[in-house]
Amino acid sequence: MLARLRRSLFGTDADQREALRRFDPDLPTDRDEREWRFLNAAYALYWQTERARLRGRSYRNFCVGCGVYAYRPDLPLDDGRFRAFYGMNSKSAQDARNICAEPVAIDSATALGYTEAVGIIVIGNTQEDEHGNTPPTLRPCMHCRRFLRNSPIVKPETLVVTALPPPHPEAEWDEITHEVRTVADLMILYGEYELSAPG
Repeated sequence: MLARLRRSLFGTDADQREALRRFDPDLPTDRDEREWRFLNAAYALYWQTERARLRGRSYRNFCVGCGVYAYRPDLPLDDGRFRAFYGMNSKSAQDARNICAEPVAIDSATALGYTEAVGIIVIGNTQEDEHGNTPPTLRPCMHCRRFLRNSPIVKPETLVVTALPPPHPEAEWDEITHEVRTVADLMILYGEYELSAPG
């Protein structure tokens, strides 16, 4: 009976062994596992990031949210090794200084000693970029791309999910327009490949 219940919840015996391995607090977490955890958490992180976006301040009602799934290897697996941080943009007047959402979230993780941004989620309505193109999702601006390059916790392999706001309050992941690429691929997309390595 218990074995059948386990199979219904976790799949095959091999799936169960893999799940137990991934959640063993005594094992180190390699890059594949860190990425696996981010991708499995992406949908929940999306909605938390959307909450942050709605708290953004924009004189032209252009609000952006950013969520960062961060990793700190010196903390226990069940007590902070992985943690999410959130930020929103702020520009209260046309002549005010713009604060982008990405640095707010990423620097919050850095300030608490996290050493790797495993994945980043950016949510906002798309707009024309500096090249005059309007991409399907809101991608980090040129200033944020430079910030990503200089951040000590953002790696070329860090995953970046850019997404539109949800079409309705109960939208499933496949209903939400989104793109997934690495930081390195984002830099290549904008002809900034040299920025994919920290400088």
